[in-house]
Amino acid sequence: MPQPMPLAQQFICKKCKSLSNVQTYERTREGTYFCVCQHCAAKNQVVRTGATPSQPGLLPVTGLIQ
Repeated sequence: MPQPMPLAQQFICKKCKSLSNVQTYERTREGTYFCVCQHCAAKNQVVRTGATPSQPGLLPVTGLIQ
């Protein structure tokens, strides 16, 4: 039975400047995508690149969501 692929996409948190792995993409009511930082729990607004979670990459962060 194949193991699930680990998430390879990452982002640099705008609040604590730590490199964080993308756990899940979440979405606001307005349709903005964000990822929660593993270190400080800040909601970072990210640009979805269209890559699958198993494709490595550094996602651009455009800001923080309050």
